[in-house]
Amino acid sequence: MARKSDEKEILKRGKETLFWKIICEAINKRIETLQELEESENFEELPADQYKLKSQLVKAERKHLKIMKDYPDILMGRFGTPKNTDIELDPYDK
Repeated sequence: MARKSDEKEILKRGKETLFWKIICEAINKRIETLQELEESENFEELPADQYKLKSQLVKAERKHLKIMKDYPDILMGRFGTPKNTDIELDPYDK
C-alpha cells in the first residue's frame, strides 16, 4: 500500500493525464445536455409534481457530476495534515 504522500502525488499527476481529461470532457458534455434539458420545454407539459421532481433530479445529477470532476482534489484534501483534535473531557482540570 502506498504512503499518503505518494497517493497524493499519484492523484495530482493523474489529474494531468489524457485519461482524466477525457473523463472530464464526457462529464462536461453530460452537464451541458442536462442544462439544455432543464431549459427546454420538455418538462413544461408535465403536471406540477412531476415537473418539480424531474427538475430536482436533473439539478441533483448536475451537482453530482460537478463533484465527480473535483474528486481527485477531494481525495487529496483528505491526505492533508490532520488537525490536532485533542478534546479535554475532564471538567475539573481547569
